Amino acid sequence: MKHKEVHAVLWWLKHRVLDVDLLPQIGFLCFLAFFLWAAAFANEVENLPQVKDITTGQPEDVVAFVERQVECNHWSDEEPYDKKRAEQIKRAVEKARCGSLESDAQALERKYKGNKKVLEAIERAKELMI
Repeated sequence: MKHKEVHAVLWWLKHRVLDVDLLPQIGFLCFLAFFLWAAAFANEVENLPQVKDITTGQPEDVVAFVERQVECNHWSDEEPYDKKRAEQIKRAVEKARCGSLESDAQALERKYKGNKKVLEAIERAKELMI
């Protein structure tokens, strides 16, 4: 876009849509809302309807695993678009102990061998992306 076109777009935004002087504040509020949502997400995985559907009637250790799996699925799909975001993702992955999910799943599968409902819950959690 050329300088004149940029100027025309800014003039249009300022006079027709919003005050350009407010753009930094609007950007900050959007940024803040996103991070508040992300922080809340980490504490509310268990309240998501898709997770409740999987965990209802399951033993406590299976519920805990499903919640961790879903949280790890979420963070594995996040983009580390800058250093701060990469660090946030790294901390969340460490907190959820995502590195041990596979061995924890295998231990639960051995413990509940023959329990179709538990084994199905584990598999469903592995596929659930939120």
